[in-house]
Amino acid sequence: MPGINLIINKGQNSRGWMATTEQALQDTKTSDDYEVNELYAAPNSLLSVSLLPDYPFSKFENNEYLLVVEGDIYNKQEERSLFLELVSIARSLFRFGREEEVLLKQWMQEANGDYLILAVEKKTGRCLLFNDPLGRLPVYLHQGVNFTVVSRNISLLAGLLKPAPDRLGLAAYLASGYSWGKKTLFEGVEYFPAGSLAVFDPDGGVEVEKIYPFNFDKVNETYRSVDEAADHLHELFLNSIRLRFSKKRKNILSLSGGLDSRAILGACHQLGLEIDCKTFIDYEKQVLKDVRVAEKLAAAFNANLDLIELDAPLGENYIQLLRMKYGLNYLDMGFILPFFKEIKKENLAYFTGDGGDKILPSLHPHGKLSGRSALINYILKTQKQFSLKQVRCLTGIKPYRIREYLEEVLDSYPEERLENKLVHFLIFERAGKWLFEGEDRNRHFFRNVAPFYSLPFFETAMQVPERLKKDYKMFGAFLEKISPELKRIENANWGFSLYDKRLKRLMWRQRIKFVLPDFIRTPKICIHKKHNYLSAQPASQISECFKKQLAALKGTPVIEGFSRADKLCPLSKDQLFYLLSVASAVELMETGKSSLEDYRFEEIG
Repeated sequence: MPGINLIINKGQNSRGWMATTEQALQDTKTSDDYEVNELYAAPNSLLSVSLLPDYPFSKFENNEYLLVVEGDIYNKQEERSLFLELVSIARSLFRFGREEEVLLKQWMQEANGDYLILAVEKKTGRCLLFNDPLGRLPVYLHQGVNFTVVSRNISLLAGLLKPAPDRLGLAAYLASGYSWGKKTLFEGVEYFPAGSLAVFDPDGGVEVEKIYPFNFDKVNETYRSVDEAADHLHELFLNSIRLRFSKKRKNILSLSGGLDSRAILGACHQLGLEIDCKTFIDYEKQVLKDVRVAEKLAAAFNANLDLIELDAPLGENYIQLLRMKYGLNYLDMGFILPFFKEIKKENLAYFTGDGGDKILPSLHPHGKLSGRSALINYILKTQKQFSLKQVRCLTGIKPYRIREYLEEVLDSYPEERLENKLVHFLIFERAGKWLFEGEDRNRHFFRNVAPFYSLPFFETAMQVPERLKKDYKMFGAFLEKISPELKRIENANWGFSLYDKRLKRLMWRQRIKFVLPDFIRTPKICIHKKHNYLSAQPASQISECFKKQLAALKGTPVIEGFSRADKLCPLSKDQLFYLLSVASAVELMETGKSSLEDYRFEEIG
């Protein structure tokens, strides 16, 4: 994965550490056009950047500081001006420390983009690093006995440190499809928090401070109507599109049949900006409804729509995704890599509607949460990949410990209202650990642009009162401000439009479903073992590969429980892919090889 890498050796086992580190950096290359460039070296530290063509990165240097900027800051495009601002911030923070954090927070509030910034004070070797308030670029941090490492590249930490799997992080991943809090899948490798500042001493000591926290209890009650809120958001959204629309690259929109990407299409049309649309038909033809609606949307706004048909993914697609994200983007998403490779032929900015479904509609449950236990139950049910009993079977972690850990994560949030703790979870865990990792996968191919995550738009939308967001009222009004046609064309996920009376019935059914007892809402259906995807005959390549991995990892404690996977009833294809993702990451870490190589040129469906 491209991005910044900082490695500080703490002085133990130091002989040859630089050569080992440089080799680990070279081993992270996933394509021929991948470069690793050294930016700064001292006796016990190394700063480098891994780059792909057109990856957003810039470097500034004077006698005092080396400054590197990864990502895009859309409203600060003049490099000289940006350099002077960052020098001023770095000088203040290095000299006065936490007393000057308010200056950094003010700068973060002004900077509109997705970024990671690192500064080196040449005289002392101290470094400071901070990221944007939403943590749009996933960053991983390790503080160990021998090394302190901060990197955008999870494969670097895997190769350099050979960490053991983290049982609790793994349990959370299997329960919901992503890890929670700071945990990743690996012991001692944490997510660097969004909107945070880290100061690294030359001896490897590091202090991390949250600079830009969010509290979703804060609501702007000055909005008197849905129309007034939609007016303000419409203006902010158009500005987000203007800032992000590239004059140097071809602007492409990933257009689906949902509500989010159509807002970008309509806004570009309203602004007179030409954007081409791309979409795909997957090999299983599961997205045909999306494609038909995308065709209607493109026709309504006279936009070009390029439809790309995908074959069944090959093993090499999964291998590439594994080496990029080490399981943090689950491997079934490998099917989309041929789509990216096809459109990468052009120098482009790739617009997506990511974030719209988290920012504009209500994220509150369809009923009142009676207490903290009810909130935990709601999260575990709505995000479920495996039940807690299944997770215990696979990992040995008891359900009460998983619930305790989830409660610890929720308690770390500043909100008082349980419903808003849920909002925080869905933004910084579900989006931050699942969706942002997916966008990071995209960045391996081109510049990924997500206008909904513009900070002014995000902060304004998240403060709109719940009564205005409920039942898609604000989302509908927002789309209508752009163009009534966006609201009139059906949502592929529903089969009807925001104008349709069936929307009220859908919301009513969801409220009824919320209050129904579990045994009515989710009847227990046990499918006989012969229908278990892992045990199906003839065996699929996925199940064959998974069994090979278990054989290769025999004796690895954390993976031992996976051998009981065929006893789970039932085991779906999605669940098997989650197990495959974890086993593949551990196998690559432990052995340096992957059983997926046996299927490199075979179709895996």
